[in-house]
Amino acid sequence: MHRDDAAALPRTLTAGGAQREITLHVHRQSYARSEITVENLIDVLDNWVARGIRYDESGRPSMAHLGWIEHGGSQRLMRVAVSMDDQRITTAFADTPATNKWNSGDFDYFQRTYEQRRYEMQLKVHYDPDCDAIGANYGLPRGGTYELATVGMVMIDVPDEDSYEAIGLEVFAISAWLPLGKRGYCEETDTLTIGRGAETATIIAENGDLVAYWRPDEYDPGDTVPIAVSLRNASQHLAPVIEAMSQPFNVANR
Repeated sequence: MHRDDAAALPRTLTAGGAQREITLHVHRQSYARSEITVENLIDVLDNWVARGIRYDESGRPSMAHLGWIEHGGSQRLMRVAVSMDDQRITTAFADTPATNKWNSGDFDYFQRTYEQRRYEMQLKVHYDPDCDAIGANYGLPRGGTYELATVGMVMIDVPDEDSYEAIGLEVFAISAWLPLGKRGYCEETDTLTIGRGAETATIIAENGDLVAYWRPDEYDPGDTVPIAVSLRNASQHLAPVIEAMSQPFNVANR
């Protein structure tokens, strides 16, 4: 399949906070792969859900970004690789194996395929001003939801009922915690901790920028309940929320 000149890629592309050269290889790929468009490249680099270091057949590393696109009538993960000096986009294509593994819940695939400790998920934060609430999640399937035992209307999501790692967070009445510094915030570590008794936790489960604290239920010692949750890099994740909260309330737009 060949595309016309109107669909040709530019020499450079600004996305994901950087301007990069689109290599000749990607230009050639684009004539055979309809998913390689400016819009899709920007979408993946701006809104990737996972990324990590991959090595090509010659042993050269690149930072591969995975993001969802609409292709062939369905949602697919597209891989966009960037050179390690962050100067060039080196390859791009709809990644069928990654899509299948994600949809089947085999997230160990990404740890096996990408260099260990360099694979990461991107935490997405959403704000609902009508409910004075935020949601933060990694976009992973939810297997269970628990409300913190020490503060109401704060829930964490876990991938399954046997897991302690938080993959999502929902906080109502978020204005009680924002702006940062109001309560529960450590400026030195840029961490917002919601809940009480984190120092008494018997289980601390770290998952990227989410940390869940658990201890035995005082009413049912055979059960374990979450008592607090921390959001690392809080100022970065919550900056859009804080900005939105600072805007004047506009009745006309309600």
